[in-house]
Amino acid sequence: RQDPVGEFLMEAVRSGQEVRVRDALNKGANIDYMCEMPTHPPIWNIGAMTPLMTAAVRGDAVIVRLLLDKGAKKDVQNHLGRKAVD
Repeated sequence: RQDPVGEFLMEAVRSGQEVRVRDALNKGANIDYMCEMPTHPPIWNIGAMTPLMTAAVRGDAVIVRLLLDKGAKKDVQNHLGRKAVD
């Protein structure tokens, strides 16, 4: 099920803007929210993703570190069995 605050966090991560990610977290976004919508722009063969997975795929080390520092789980798997470290 879609969560507007979780989607706000996902959009913030996709934007690569640290201030937006912090804002979403301050608004109570679930740091391990699993996005059920396709990624934008499309990232094929990945499936649903958490903010940490998205930041890792983007190669955004600043956002990855921020999410890990805030407690994002590295071992969460999507429906394809992939993790952020994959």
